[in-house]
Amino acid sequence: MKKRQHLPLMAKLNFKIDIERFKNEFYDFGYDNWTLYDGLKQGLGQTEGLITRRILLEYFLNDRELEEQKGQLIAEGGEAYKMMCLTKYNTNKFTGKEYLNPETLLDKFEVHDLARKLEKICDPNDPLYIPEADEKNYDIRNEFCKGYLNDVMDLIETNVGHVTRSRFAVLMPGEQIKPHIDINTDKAIRIHIPLITNEDCVVGVKGKKTVYEEHLPADGSVWFLNQGYTHWVKNNGSTPRVHFIASVVGQDSIEESYEKWNDSMSYA
Repeated sequence: MKKRQHLPLMAKLNFKIDIERFKNEFYDFGYDNWTLYDGLKQGLGQTEGLITRRILLEYFLNDRELEEQKGQLIAEGGEAYKMMCLTKYNTNKFTGKEYLNPETLLDKFEVHDLARKLEKICDPNDPLYIPEADEKNYDIRNEFCKGYLNDVMDLIETNVGHVTRSRFAVLMPGEQIKPHIDINTDKAIRIHIPLITNEDCVVGVKGKKTVYEEHLPADGSVWFLNQGYTHWVKNNGSTPRVHFIASVVGQDSIEESYEKWNDSMSYA
């Protein structure tokens, strides 16, 4: 697995999916019901994903939502950005082992300190490791994975690598995901498939030398976005934007991509 500087900032991979079938089943299964998108909710007091969720909310909540939840140790997802989780935590991987409790770190560190420690929190060899915060451990498909969605995930497994934490993510009209950095690409990468979008929705990535801000059309293309660099999303349109997003352990097909936006002033 290569680190961020050895991969493009963005890439359109060399295979496509049947976007019309994907979209039709999305509506047929009722996945445009945004009340199902509870991936950033606190739920029933479960600790799974608690650390990562708390860090991400700093970037996913809009300014009003952040102000409303100011000072809260454990925040909750708002209306700007929502996720429907498609995979769940694999409890079989760490049965019988003792690790830090996520709430212990939330008590000990400020949110931005946690963000800087995310690499350690997600490293099994580090004393700060918390399995529930490691997206690589969310690799069991849940009840929402049915129909063509399973085929899409299998296709990514075949062409890129092992599919772990996956979700449908909706960004509401007029909202944005603030600039942020996730774990480095040698741990896992992000694969995006735009499902519902509009021309006024863009994704941005900032490398050491270059900044790209691109509209990703819902045409069946499969995209790699380098989450190891600062990245963001803006939906300046009047309709929601929905992406299928998968965290993947593997980097096959990236070097052979149709198009690659590298950290320079040109792409090929």
